[in-house]
Amino acid sequence: MSQQMVDFLIAGLFALFLLMLLGRVVLRPVRWALKLLVNSLVGLGVLMVINYIGSPWDFTLPINIFTVLTAGILGLPGIVLLIAIKLIFNF
Repeated sequence: MSQQMVDFLIAGLFALFLLMLLGRVVLRPVRWALKLLVNSLVGLGVLMVINYIGSPWDFTLPINIFTVLTAGILGLPGIVLLIAIKLIFNF
């Protein structure tokens, strides 16, 4: 192989490496945001189920951005935390 061909191959491999590195840097926040969105939607669903089940006993949790994100980020412990805050402070 000629020197020009070797240089072209090395440049191509380096460009491929940079493309993979850039892909990782860009996709990591997107994956994190997508996971947060999915978890928040699941948290919203759980809050709605709790409100549906608790409504005969006049027990509801407010559905707003803070409660949805708490349920979405913390999961089951976040739901328990919201219920405990509701029972302790009785609001």
